[in-house]
Amino acid sequence: MFYRYIMHLAHIAFPENHYKLNIQIDDYSLANTSIEFRSELIRVIQEAFTNIIKHAKASQVDLWIYREIGKLCVVIKDNGKGMASGSKQNTMGIGNMKARLKKFEADFVLNSDDTGVEITISIPENTIKRNHETADL
Repeated sequence: MFYRYIMHLAHIAFPENHYKLNIQIDDYSLANTSIEFRSELIRVIQEAFTNIIKHAKASQVDLWIYREIGKLCVVIKDNGKGMASGSKQNTMGIGNMKARLKKFEADFVLNSDDTGVEITISIPENTIKRNHETADL
């Protein structure tokens, strides 16, 4: 269900005649995660997509969701114009993404240059499991 929703969202946001999409979601990356976590992750991805549409002037958008040992990784990348150096971490949209991820103790890294923006999110597996167990109570 998550994969279908993200694909639907991406195809609406990024029409094929304007953007090249590369979306890779590992089949088991979201196993044992709560609906609350998946909902927050969808909202973070949606915010990143909105920022790309509004600001990036990109022609390619990449989204990867996969597991590494002990963590879930999410990478959102575009090939747009990048961000002005002073505005990287201080926008409302980026602040909202960080706030949504804070309860999952996620690391949020934003890299930007004149070849685009890359957001890398790492969420410790133990916080996903802990929140999943709490959601089941």
